[in-house]
Formats: sequence, C-alpha cells, structure tokens
Amino acid sequence: MRNAVGREIPDEILRATGKEPFQGNNYKNGVPFRRQAPIIRPVMDNKCKAHSGMTISFHHHFREGDLIVNMVMKEIHDMGLKNITLAATSLGKAHEALVPMIEDGTITRIEASGVRGKIGEAISNGKLKGLAIMRSHGGRVRSLVTGETKVDIAFIGAPT
Repeated sequence: MRNAVGREIPDEILRATGKEPFQGNNYKNGVPFRRQAPIIRPVMDNKCKAHSGMTISFHHHFREGDLIVNMVMKEIHDMGLKNITLAATSLGKAHEALVPMIEDGTITRIEASGVRGKIGEAISNGKLKGLAIMRSHGGRVRSLVTGETKVDIAFIGAPT
C-alpha cells in the first residue's frame, strides 16, 4: 500500500505492526486516543528480574558520549539473554559495540528516534532479526504513553 508521500509500505509490515500507512500531517487531527498509564514497580534490592524477550528502554542526553546503553547491554549479553527489544532515544557511533549483539540475536528489535553508523548499516543489511521501528522524538513518547511500547526495565543516565 502507498502512503501519503508515495512510498510503498509492504502489507506484511502493516500486518505485523497493526499500523496503517502515513496518511498526511493532519490525518489524526481531532482523533481521540486512549492514554495508558504503566504500572510502576520500583526495585530497591538490585534484582531487576531481567529475562529473555523483554523490552528495555534508555533515555539519554549524552548523545555520542553515552556509554550506559553499552554497559547495560554487555551485562545482558553476558547473562545470556536473547530476543531483547531495545527502545532507545537514539543510537549512534558510541553504540557500535551493539552490532555483534544484533548479529547473535541478543537484540532482535529496535525502537528509536534514529540510528546511525554501523547500527544503521547492520539493520539495512538485514542483520536485525525483527523490526526496527523509527519514530519522531515525540512519537517515541506517545508510544510509551499509549502503551504501544511496553517497557519492562528502563535505564536512565543521570550525571553526578
């Protein structure tokens, strides 16, 4: 099916995501949506119950100086967890260490507002086993608010 800018969107992607093609800037103007508040469970004992198949989220403002994603993903990889959905603000050159984790199935889906460098190349070359969903920065927030993206564990970098 063609979207509003004339790009062909494969039917299998529409079926897999339950999405419809982009219909134009004002298509959703005035259309109500349900806001879904997540259940929050603070963890104070350092046992986050990480498991295969979970969605982990990162928000950062360090940009190319962000190594938190790499440190956390190294621990997840070392634990032998697989089929991880990585929901990150954006991924760039600082995150190139994730490419082997994409190739070995540790990371199988990515949701972000952008990917660059070797991660983008890995996705473009078909190394990501699942979907890569790119949203605008505001679209990422909306997907969390509406419950479209369900996060199991969130990691937030805070400078000290």
